[in-house]
Formats: sequence, C-alpha cells, structure tokens
Amino acid sequence: MSLKREFVLKKRKCFLEAYAKGKRYNGLFVVIYFLPGKEKKLFGFTVSKKIGKAVKRNKVKRLLKELVRVNFNFFPENCWYVLNAKKSIRKAGYFDLEKDIKDFLKWLNEKSGHCFN
Repeated sequence: MSLKREFVLKKRKCFLEAYAKGKRYNGLFVVIYFLPGKEKKLFGFTVSKKIGKAVKRNKVKRLLKELVRVNFNFFPENCWYVLNAKKSIRKAGYFDLEKDIKDFLKWLNEKSGHCFN
C-alpha cells in the first residue's frame, strides 16, 4: 500500500512556496520543510541526482512515502510537508529513516506552540 495520491504535492509552485515561507527541520537523513496554515495535509518528496541513478532515487522516494503513510496520523493537519533526501540517506535503512521521521514529529510537538501560531 502506498500514500494516497490526494495527499501528495505535485506542483513546483507549491514546493517553492514551502521552501520560501515554511520552516525547516534538519534531520540526519532528511531535511523537512513544513508550511502551516494550509487547507489540507499534503506531502512532497524530492531526491536529487546526488543520491544515485533513477532506480535508487525511486527506491528512496518509495521508502519515504511508506514512512509517511505509516506515520500519517501523527503529522499535524493543515500543513504542507516537503521531504528532501540528504546524501547520507544512501547508507540509511528503514529503521534509521523511521527514527529520523519520529524525531521530527517529536520536535514538532515540542515546538508546536511556536510553529503553528
């Protein structure tokens, strides 16, 4: 099972808005930009060519989408999230990435008074 299409950001304009106006979390394997105050919870995924060829990049995207799907209910509503893979993701496994996502969610819950006001 994969993340439903209705929850995925596709437009370049949306990604640029998240980068410009959103807040940033720098994890070990992923940089997460999030933009509160939107109408719906949406996710975008970017993996650059520095990670590897298309097969590797697509595998990383599938892995990130699965992690978001599993933890979907823990992400706050009305916010856009853009997950950018770092070079270090090449050596990371599923549980390393899961810990990175959970650390982000924990950080977000601690800072939620500052981020969502």
